[in-house]
Amino acid sequence: MMTDDDPDSPPTAAEQVQMLFVRHEGAIRAFVRALQPSLPDADDVLQETFLIVSRKASSFEPGTHFVAWACGMATGLACNVLQAPAAALGAAVFGPRSAVTSSALASWWRRGSQECSDSDHPTKHP
Repeated sequence: MMTDDDPDSPPTAAEQVQMLFVRHEGAIRAFVRALQPSLPDADDVLQETFLIVSRKASSFEPGTHFVAWACGMATGLACNVLQAPAAALGAAVFGPRSAVTSSALASWWRRGSQECSDSDHPTKHP
């Protein structure tokens, strides 16, 4: 992390957020697992969150809530995984050995979406 040239130099912004991420990994992991039911996908989201946090380190304001900042980034990533194509959605929601096919899940999803939109905008009856 810190350069070998000057061991007394302060850590860079990226190094600071990486240290905070490691310190708070348990809380961030728990948050991601609440959003992402698939353990492998949750691990991928956590790893990608670490990379994004590292890249966006300069936008973190020291003294603010790091876990909330990191979890905000993780939320977007987890939503992207959950919006995967229908072929992957069945396995993501019900597990890889599920008997639910992607077409059955897609049909169920469309039916539920239609019912929600119908209830949001009820038709007028004479």
